[in-house]
Amino acid sequence: MPRADVLLLNPAAGNGRAARRWEACRAAVEAALGPLEVLRTERRGHGPELVGRALEGGARRVFAFGGDGTWNEAVAGFLTAREDARTGAVLAPLPAGSGCDFARHLRLPLDPAAAAAVLAGAPTVRIDALRVEYQDGARRAVRHCTNMAGVGLAADSAALVERWGKPLGGTLSYLAAALAVIAVGAPRAYRLSVDGEDRSGRYHVVFAANTESTGGGMLAAPGADLADGRFELLSVDAAGRAALVARLVRLYSGRHVGMSGVFLRQARRVELALADGEPGPAGLNLDGECLGGLPAVVELVPGAVPVLVPARRES
Repeated sequence: MPRADVLLLNPAAGNGRAARRWEACRAAVEAALGPLEVLRTERRGHGPELVGRALEGGARRVFAFGGDGTWNEAVAGFLTAREDARTGAVLAPLPAGSGCDFARHLRLPLDPAAAAAVLAGAPTVRIDALRVEYQDGARRAVRHCTNMAGVGLAADSAALVERWGKPLGGTLSYLAAALAVIAVGAPRAYRLSVDGEDRSGRYHVVFAANTESTGGGMLAAPGADLADGRFELLSVDAAGRAALVARLVRLYSGRHVGMSGVFLRQARRVELALADGEPGPAGLNLDGECLGGLPAVVELVPGAVPVLVPARRES
């Protein structure tokens, strides 16, 4: 039977540093939050199982110690648990990974002990989630996320980072991967429907963003709000490599908004598939992790996840 509060730990997060970081900061974290039962993941997909069982065993607060992948597994476990088991429960990230874009969006300190001190007095806010139906081999699958779901450059870069690891940290590793993909990749033709409007075309990247940043700090959707009942849809039209690199550079500072060939709007539902005749497959990036591929449907689920959210702080 778990305690009232648990901590989901991905030992591989932060390029393998998360387990060491937890041992170093455990005393400070528990001084702020109280005793925590540690749930250690052993493989991809283990986190949702652990969180689901913990909630059904009575856990009321679930802290995700790691990066965005660990946070995603905590969210997935929460939303697949029985409704009665998750009633009254709340989630919170303790950033200890490489990207930590969800924690960045909350303006949490990226040091887990400092984040714990901030979260100790934080109120609960219900945030929106993205429900993503996608192709997983021969079957259709569903996964929820809170950061982003993307294809094209977003997915191809994530796949490369997955192979390389993150020896340069999250931000630089994703940037290096994006530049490598740009050097050899090309835009693809997609069938794209945005809230029923046909936006089909050739794009380098298309993604739905619920938080402002992705890829370890790329400010792709400035002003995104986790609880406004909308997500931000970003697409980048086909362009030459030099123009694409210029757009990528501006993405990191949020200065891409209004650029020619960059489409950013709010939406509630997106349907995305490769255009007829476009060779597949096309991978999918969910919260920085490579999971399945197209065709996919992304729908906003308002107020789906209760999260400890500190008062908004200046960047």
